[in-house]
Amino acid sequence: MMFCGDLSPLMNCIKPSSNKNTSLVRTDMRSKYSSDLEYYTSSCQQDSDLKTFDSSLHQRTTSVMKSLADQAAKSQSISQGTLMEVYEFPLDLNRDVFLTQCESVYEQQVLLLEELGKLKAKLDKKQRNVKIWRRLSKLVLSVETGARVNKIARKNYESKLRIRISSVLETVEFAVEREEDEVAMILAVQEI
Repeated sequence: MMFCGDLSPLMNCIKPSSNKNTSLVRTDMRSKYSSDLEYYTSSCQQDSDLKTFDSSLHQRTTSVMKSLADQAAKSQSISQGTLMEVYEFPLDLNRDVFLTQCESVYEQQVLLLEELGKLKAKLDKKQRNVKIWRRLSKLVLSVETGARVNKIARKNYESKLRIRISSVLETVEFAVEREEDEVAMILAVQEI
């Protein structure tokens, strides 16, 4: 029960009843909007919400058209009640569209809120990881600094030890050269 196919007689031409001097008003727009109409029809078949909306729209439109036809059959003028019904039709239609759009926006907001919650959890995890990384970075920096200090201290100890060993070797060489001299030997042993 598609709305789009039921207005085809109305879309071809409408006879204005109030002014007899005017000709028929052409509203044949079917060819201009046929691709949109086909898309809407296929969408109605696939989407149950759109199909429900289309069915409701069809019922209301049929009701308004029937009311207008009944009133026109009874008299040439349209009563205030019929005009009010025609006037309320777009309001009801807009209300339904508005409510449908509000529900759609609400559903999108709920989905976005869930997605934001997931992103916040990821960010919190990353923030914790950043804090851990900072602590580890500080620890690595202090270990690197300690290693550099130890390397410098080791080089200082090595150079002092080399100097000391070379001094002892010189003293031993001096003592070996003067092996006969007892005083030189005693001095060398004391030096070592």
